[in-house]
Amino acid sequence: MTKVDCVVVVDAIGIPEKIATGAAKPTTDQRKLMMAEYCTQVVVNTPYFKDGFSYQTGVGGASIASTISLTRIMKERNIKMGFGVGGLTKPMCDLLDMGMVRVLMDTQAFDLDAVNNVINPAHHRITAGAYANPFNKGAFVNKLDYVILASLEVDVHFNCNVVVGSDGVITGAQGGHPDTAQGAKCTIVICPLLQGRIPAICSEVTTVTTPGESVERA
Repeated sequence: MTKVDCVVVVDAIGIPEKIATGAAKPTTDQRKLMMAEYCTQVVVNTPYFKDGFSYQTGVGGASIASTISLTRIMKERNIKMGFGVGGLTKPMCDLLDMGMVRVLMDTQAFDLDAVNNVINPAHHRITAGAYANPFNKGAFVNKLDYVILASLEVDVHFNCNVVVGSDGVITGAQGGHPDTAQGAKCTIVICPLLQGRIPAICSEVTTVTTPGESVERA
């Protein structure tokens, strides 16, 4: 309170129903759903997929859908997630409500369902420092088994660009993309061959957001 000069009353601080729009909106695109299924098959055939595994997805449509497809196999094999972390969305919170994940670590909520789910005692809010501070030896990104990410561009060396369009214009934000890619045991980037009519797989990305050395599969 010693830092506050005045308090201003406003009618509203935003439009809640517009929180889950764009990339954070669940997808019905059949191509993205198929990509999510392929991603899930990679996850379940790695040695880290066992009871107590840790997991994070980005907010791309295919990344979110991969959580939904993974849930089905978790139920079939009676495998529960130890913790989920990151910018959270409804599918991750649904896992908590179903008892399929023991605890969620939330550094950012991307839809209203995630916001409302914070009342769950196993849904913990954490700071960005606890999440990904490189000077924090206990950062959660370094405890991840899997991270499922999206990308605007991926080159033949697996370098990822999630910020700059092919025209050089900044179109997005990187969030925890490079942090989780470096820290996780298995980093999977879901990316189509084309984004609209623009190639997403290229010889060299416009800008390197996440270096290819941090990516296992794309």
